[in-house]
Amino acid sequence: MSLPIPMNTTCDIYRTGHTPPAVPDVAGVEIVLQAAPENPKAIWQAGQAPVSVYDYIALMPLGTDIRDNGGSGSGTDQVYIPNKNGTQFLSIWVERVSHVTGDYLQVYLNRGVTTFPTDNV
Repeated sequence: MSLPIPMNTTCDIYRTGHTPPAVPDVAGVEIVLQAAPENPKAIWQAGQAPVSVYDYIALMPLGTDIRDNGGSGSGTDQVYIPNKNGTQFLSIWVERVSHVTGDYLQVYLNRGVTTFPTDNV
């Protein structure tokens, strides 16, 4: 699988009710993380009001087991970047994207509460 740009970090994924320091449900996924603070957009479902906004986008390999629970934010996966000791993000929406280099997942993320100062995202 090839993403349209080089991977720039990794992440660990946890399901609802499962948090660090436990072993991740999905560990060491190589991703491309991009900030989107200047353009947070509502994610729309057909015929409904916006379900959420996002402030980061992660590109992940197509086979990655990442879940979004339909954008409701309730019961959504938690993504820790660069690993379980890093910064928490919530998986708001996951979509499959087709690109000339191959298919991949585009995951819309909201950063969780961060304790500053930090060297993480």
